[in-house]
Amino acid sequence: MINAKPLLPNGLSQRIFRTRAEDRFPLGIEHQRIYIVPSQRGFAFLLALAICLVASINYQLNLGYALSFLLSGLFIASLLHTYRNLAGLSLEKLVAANVDCGDTAQFILQLHNSSNEDRIGIEVRYNGGRVVTDVPAQQKTGICLPVQTHQRGYQSIGRITLSSQYPIGLWSTWSYCHAPAAVLVYPKAENNPPPIPFTNVDDSAPNSAVNNEGDVASLREYQPGDPLTRVAWKQAARSGKLQVRELETASTAGTIELALPDTNLSDTESQLSRLYAWVKRAHQSGSVFTLRVGHTQFGPSKGPEHYKACINALAVHALPNHPETLLNE
Repeated sequence: MINAKPLLPNGLSQRIFRTRAEDRFPLGIEHQRIYIVPSQRGFAFLLALAICLVASINYQLNLGYALSFLLSGLFIASLLHTYRNLAGLSLEKLVAANVDCGDTAQFILQLHNSSNEDRIGIEVRYNGGRVVTDVPAQQKTGICLPVQTHQRGYQSIGRITLSSQYPIGLWSTWSYCHAPAAVLVYPKAENNPPPIPFTNVDDSAPNSAVNNEGDVASLREYQPGDPLTRVAWKQAARSGKLQVRELETASTAGTIELALPDTNLSDTESQLSRLYAWVKRAHQSGSVFTLRVGHTQFGPSKGPEHYKACINALAVHALPNHPETLLNE
């Protein structure tokens, strides 16, 4: 098979279209990054101007000549104003917070206008959205770029395009920014997960595990992965619904050990969702816990740093390395 050669060299293609994430913040929009062409309205304006000029020549209309040249000057002058509306802006920084799968990642882009003129009608297009904003003179403006998440892992903002047709829409100018910026998307936490499988470690016998389950506290609906020994079969026979006995737990001194096999689920995403719910619950209760993901073990420990390391590991489990920079590390 013969591989087709690219139409443009890689360096030229990157300079024109910014296909690779190689830009860095802060980033100034200078003349070599700005592209400008007549808009659809501009092409229609040129066609009408050509018709007006041809009619003036045909009928020797001096007023038609004057109108044609006046409108030609307006067309050329608007090019400069459209170009200056974008030139000189700078993208100061891009920040975002990590989110759970299914939530909306909020990327905040800060634009800085260091000139003495307001920048009107700056349109920002990005991965899945479009926002229009004004940037006052000598001020910074933050704009929110929401991106809906659909799967765990890395969520990139993609290539950002700043464009403008100010002041009268005869010209369209734009500039690309493609920075290596992404956030982590955590697994979607399971709703109403089973209780954490506590393992109480005795100080006198560090290698012995003791089940700390006590009396029956309540009943709840069956969740995939619940042990069948906890199913309340009598209640299930009466109601026709599977219910599981919630057991009281004794003191949880020692560490909680969590791993993918502990979920009693076969699907990887379901395992991660349940582990994420357990890790959140253990962190909120202030418990010391250990998490094993793949060949890596986190803990035993507790606190914000340990919690963050654990949920980050759940987010990227079995995913390839990501070349982009995380905005919230």
